[in-house]
Amino acid sequence: MLDMESKALLDRQTNVKFPGSMYPFLLNLIPQNLPEIKHHVEQYCQANKLTEASMAVLFQSKPDIRKLYPNSVNFVYETAPSPVVSISYNKYGLFVVNGCEGSSRIYLEGFKKNLENIDGGYQIKWIAATKLAGFFEDEWLVFDWFSGDVLVRVTAPRGVQWVVAS
Repeated sequence: MLDMESKALLDRQTNVKFPGSMYPFLLNLIPQNLPEIKHHVEQYCQANKLTEASMAVLFQSKPDIRKLYPNSVNFVYETAPSPVVSISYNKYGLFVVNGCEGSSRIYLEGFKKNLENIDGGYQIKWIAATKLAGFFEDEWLVFDWFSGDVLVRVTAPRGVQWVVAS
């Protein structure tokens, strides 16, 4: 059903008037769902002796919520092994997901499987296009993810523990 057909369906006179203020919402529904939603609201209005629909009436009529808001999730990334505490993105569509148990995973937008697991790291973040920084046991490292080279290594003095401020 085209937008013009949808608008014509809404304009078609019945015992229930659909005001123009509802059109932006109704015309953004999946076109195949519009006739069913309109019919449902009309039946509700007739049962309650209403001559005009409104957004409040539409929701009070309790149409099938899946017809109003179809599930748009059609893609899910591979699950992290523990609850996620932070996500950091770079400009190339790569992102690193940090778990609360100290593991990190690198993903590429649009690909379900992670590209790499980084175990033992904590709070790894993109600091430049290809550079990552994070804590590994008693060290803070900056490394180039593409080449694997460690660019900066700072070791905590004996007895000092890293604290990450948020």
